Order: sequence, then C-alpha cells, then structure tokens
Amino acid sequence: MWFRRVNTKRRSFNVGYRSARKQIRAGEVKMALRAQDIEKITGKPVSKAKFTFILTKAGKGKVKKNFKIVKKSKKLGGFRIMHMPAGEYDVLVTKPGYRETRVKLAMNDSELVRLRVEMEREHPKSEI
Repeated sequence: MWFRRVNTKRRSFNVGYRSARKQIRAGEVKMALRAQDIEKITGKPVSKAKFTFILTKAGKGKVKKNFKIVKKSKKLGGFRIMHMPAGEYDVLVTKPGYRETRVKLAMNDSELVRLRVEMEREHPKSEI
C-alpha cells in the first residue's frame, strides 16, 4: 500500500494542485481534458455553451492542418475530451445571452487538464 505525505501547513494548496493537474499513465490515454463553464457572478453552471478548440501550435506527432474540436457543455456546465493532440489551443466559448470568451490552453501528453471558464451575461439582470 502506498501513502502520500502531505504537508499539513499547505494542505489546501496540495489538494488543489492534485485536483487541477492529475498525472495519468503514459500509453493509457493520449490526452484528457475536463472543461466546465460557470456564470461569473453567481458561480452556477452554464449549460449548452459551445466550446471551439482550434489548434494553433501542434506538439509532437502528426496532426491535420486546421485541426478543430467543437463541444457543447451539458446540463451541469461541463464535458470531457479523452483524446486530444498535444499542443497550444485557442478556445472560444459562446452562448446566446453571454459575452464571447476566449482562452489560451496548452496540452501535453501525460496530464489531465481542467479548464474552468467564467462566462459573463451580456446584460446583467441588475441593468435590465
């Protein structure tokens, strides 16, 4: 049985770091991404937001030119992509009634990457 030593003084940092970047065994999964979109003011999930991942700089391996992935978030505002080429991506997140959000993302071959996007309403309820 393996035990992991945790620095009790920085426990919250260690727990946060482990959950944000989790090592996976090479060869089991090429790439993994877990994405979530939330409303900036309330912190509630935003469902059916459209995420467009455009590969801008490919990592190692052969990848088609103009490689693009489009996904929609589910009811709880998230989704997973299990196989994704390594490299740098421009991510565009859109949904009617919300401002367009752009994010840069770097992926590599051995880590689970968690992407959390905060979305802002075009017209907050207080202004209407």
